[in-house]
This record gives sequence, structure tokens and C-alpha cells, in this order.
Amino acid sequence: MSVPMTADRKLAVQQDAPCFSSGRASSAVMSADGSTIYVFDNDGMICKINASDMSVVQTAQSEATYESADEEQASVTPDGSRAVARIGSSLLVVDTSDLSSRVIHANGDYVITSHGATITSVDTDEESSGSGRQQYLDVWNIADGSLASRKPVGNLVANLKVQCISPDEKTLYATGSVSDSNAAGDTSAAEVVAIDTATGAITRMGVETEQLQWNTVSGFLHTFPTVQHLPTLVLEALPNGEHNDTATASQGASQTAATDSESLSDKPSFDPFSGDVWAIDTNMRTAKKVMTYEVVESNAADTAHGIAPVVISPDFSKCMVQEKDGWDVVSMDDWKVLMTIPPGDYSRWGFSRGGNLVYGFDGINVQETHSANAADSIGKYQGTTMGVTTADVSTGETVAQNIDASAWGSRGIPYIEQKYAAYFSWAQISADGKWCYAMYYTMTAVLNQGDTGTSGLLKIPVLDEADFKDARNGEQASAKDSGDAAAVANSRRDVAWRRGWVVGIVAVAVAVGVVATMVIVHKRRKANAATRR
Repeated sequence: MSVPMTADRKLAVQQDAPCFSSGRASSAVMSADGSTIYVFDNDGMICKINASDMSVVQTAQSEATYESADEEQASVTPDGSRAVARIGSSLLVVDTSDLSSRVIHANGDYVITSHGATITSVDTDEESSGSGRQQYLDVWNIADGSLASRKPVGNLVANLKVQCISPDEKTLYATGSVSDSNAAGDTSAAEVVAIDTATGAITRMGVETEQLQWNTVSGFLHTFPTVQHLPTLVLEALPNGEHNDTATASQGASQTAATDSESLSDKPSFDPFSGDVWAIDTNMRTAKKVMTYEVVESNAADTAHGIAPVVISPDFSKCMVQEKDGWDVVSMDDWKVLMTIPPGDYSRWGFSRGGNLVYGFDGINVQETHSANAADSIGKYQGTTMGVTTADVSTGETVAQNIDASAWGSRGIPYIEQKYAAYFSWAQISADGKWCYAMYYTMTAVLNQGDTGTSGLLKIPVLDEADFKDARNGEQASAKDSGDAAAVANSRRDVAWRRGWVVGIVAVAVAVGVVATMVIVHKRRKANAATRR
């Protein structure tokens, strides 16, 4: 059963802001109080958008530009006074009061420290070349953009990709190619290392995973998350048989993992893939095997070994781990599976702010409209509805809803698919838990034009815990009135998920499209990353 949204709870869209004119904005971030969204384009355009009515409040053109359509990292200081965005090989620091900005020449992954006065980044010496380029742990003053300190990071690890920082800010965690590792001959594989922020010293954690990608994200499975303060870093190791099996189940900061001289490229691939899930206590610098995973090629993510990022709830109590049967929602207290989400389009799943609900968003259903001008042969598409599924992870109860999506239009692009696939590149739940804000892009194939795309910002109505309870009670009352008591019982056993199996063929087709699109983006990011270095 689908519960309708009230008339005032419709999809809202912002597509006309200058930051979306290039077809694909770079990044977005919400203000500390949730009232404003800042959107950044790679051409240096900055847009300030009112989160309430989605109107453009202010725009500004910065000096930072980058000739690429890649998504990038954006953050905001704890007091909300400044927003920071990656634009190519520089950081753009924006004063949120007037959108004035300055450029900091930090070319690596960064994190804003908890006091909000400095940025810590892992940068590469741009004047050197080759795999032995020196990497530095840099601290920048946000106020004036000056370099406060610089420490060399040991040459043991190359191509560092920062994953998170510990809450005490004493340790950064990253993946990278270790010089004497069995992963050295495989450009997609890497070891997880801990970087001491006081000294730049590196500790190997004994876990091999994917290189040049985010292994853990918070909130939503979006394409480019930010480096965050995480008490626990959860990630999937390389599948068994493709990584070093000598790592111990618990490993302290002083321990070093043994390595196997056999190159990963010489080892056979597996279908299904299976491997271990690791949890790293970021303050303590200890790693522990907590569970196993298994995926098959048909639902693997855009990685060489089928590993997808682990999604952690904003309150750090639960996570989603990719499995062969879909996604397992797991308690991070005892690492038990709470529920499983069947396979489908994985680009639009995420947690509520409290971690007790999981949201899944369908594509936007559209209908073709025609221009009054007979000479205009290009059809336009207008949104009709968008499906939203909400699940209580503790009970497995679900509510499926169709929301009014008439605010969305295709801007005259003749899409072949009648269901518009808006892949999230950034998403966040509002402070009151009633809306999901998402910056989207699409690379849907169009007639005679190859692959193209558009981008924009969506404001999607969602259920908070009180609304979810009311919706469930409404479903039960409706079923009781119709005498369909069995429907009530069945709905407690993943009614909404059964809807996904009915459209399984479509879901598989969309999932394949997501994988193909993200593989292209992943390869382009690798190429861009190499160019930057």
C-alpha cells in the first residue's frame, strides 16, 4: 500500500541557478543551521540558496576554476561563517555573509578542524614528478589562507586518499600504495594507514582495500562525500584470495602487517566475491574484523574488485554494507544484521539523522509534453510522481509513498527512459528530519546525442519517526477497514521491498546504468587525480 503525501509536501526543485548552467555542478554543502545551501560549480560560480523555498539568494564568481565535471568535497565551519570547497587543485574559502572568497593552494584531501580556525590537508609537492613525489601534512589558517605548518609524510605510502579523521584529531586515516606491499603492483588496491597529525608518521593498519576511492561515507551513498570526524571507520577489505590473509583480528598502532610477495594481479577473481568487514577505532588506532561480506558481479559497485563504500548513519550507530542479496543494515554495537534491502538502484539510499530510519528514492516518473510551436520537434518531459520508501530498521516495517514531482522538468532534453534517474552527488537530511536535500546529476542517453546530462537541487519530503508511526497506523487502519488483515501482517515483513522485486527487471537495468556511469566517472577521477599530481 502506498500512503499519499499531503498537498503541501511536494518535491521542490532548483534547476535555474547559475551554478547548474554547466550541466553538472561540482559540490554542495548545507549551513550549520540548515537554512542555506551553498552550491559550487567548477567554473568558480558560487550560489547561495534558501533551503526553505529553494530560491537563489545570492551568487558570486570566484577566481577558482577547473576544467572538469568531477564532483568534489565541500564543507562548512562549525560556526557557519565560512564554506570550503575543492575546485581542481585548490581550495576555495568563502565568507558566507557576502560570498567573498580566497583561494588556498592545497591540492589534497582536507578536513576542517573542530574549532573551525584551521584546515588540515594531505598535499603533494607539485614541483616533483613520478611515484616518489613528496607528500605533506599541511595546516592552513582559514582566516587569511596562510600556511600554519607543514610536515613531510613518510615515503612509505604513495597516492594517499584520506578517509576520515579521529574525533580527537590526532590521527588521519587514508588508503595508499605501500612500497613493499603486495598491493604495489595493483593500482586499484591499497593499504589502510594511520597518519599521526603531530608528526606525519605513518602506521600500517593491516587492511587492504580499494585505492583512489572513498571506502566509508556518512548519511547517504552519494558519489563524493567529505572527510569527517568518525569514531569508527568501517570498510570492506579486498575479497578473500585477493588480499593478505595474515592480518590479525586486532591490531594496535605499533604493529605492522605481514605481506605476501604474490602480486594481486596474479590471483584469480571470484564470483561471488567474499571478504571481511573491518572496524577501526580511530582514536585508539586499532582494527578489528567484525563480519564478512559477499557480493556478486551483477550487483558490484564501480570498483575493480566489487567493493562498495560502507554507509554510516549520522549518529554512528548503524551502517549499510553491500551484500549479494542487496544491502545489509547492521548495528555497530554488536554487528548484527537488522534488515536487508534488496538489489536495485543503489545511488539513492540513506539514513535519517537519528539512524533509525532508512530512505530509498525511486527515479522521477515523467510524461512527455509538446511545444505549442509545431517547428519545435524536441519533446519535453514533465515530472509526475516520485516514489519514496521509508523503513524502520529495528522492526523492518516500511511505508511506501508517491510524492508530487510536477515541479521537475527536463528542460527540453528528450530522454529515452520514462523514469528520470537522478543520481545523488550530495545529500543531507534537514535539521527537523522532514526533508532530504539532494544535488543530482544525470547522464541518461538521449536520442542522437550520445550521453548528456543535467544537474540541479531537489528538496524531497520524507518521514521523520513520528510521521512514520502515523503513516504505519494509517496503513493498518485502512487495511482493517477493508478487511484485509493479511495485508497488515505482510506489510510488517517488508511490503515496500516486494515492490522492488516486481520491477526487478527495470531495477537491474538501472543498476547496470549506474555501474557503467560510475565506472566512467571513477576512471576519469583517476585520470584527473594523476594529472593533478
